Amino acid sequence: MSHEVSAAEMGDLLASGIVANASDDELCKLIPTLFSIGKKVGEQKKLLAGDSFQIEPQPATTITIDAKAQGQGVKHVFAQPDLFGALLRIWLGNQPADAGLKTALLGKAD
Repeated sequence: MSHEVSAAEMGDLLASGIVANASDDELCKLIPTLFSIGKKVGEQKKLLAGDSFQIEPQPATTITIDAKAQGQGVKHVFAQPDLFGALLRIWLGNQPADAGLKTALLGKAD
C-alpha cells in the first residue's frame, strides 16, 4: 500500500472494480464470495502505507493481507473458480481501475 486506506474503502474499490468488468452471470456466481472477501478485509479495519494486499491464483484464489505496520498477517483462501479472473480484470479489464497502470502492467507505452 502506498497510503492508508480503510477496510471499507478497500472493499468498495474491489467490489466496484469487479462489477465494472464482470458479466451479470459472473456476478451472480461471485456474490457470496464477494461478501466473504468484504468480511475478511473488514476484519483488518485499515491498511497502512507499507502493508501489502496480494492475490494468488493457485491452487485456489488466495488473498494475503500482510499488515506489517500493524503486526498482523492473514491469508484467506477462496475456492471460487472464477474469482481470480474477476479480480485480475480490476486492473486489466475493459474498464480498469487505472488505465495508466493497465498500460504499464502490459508493458505498453502511453
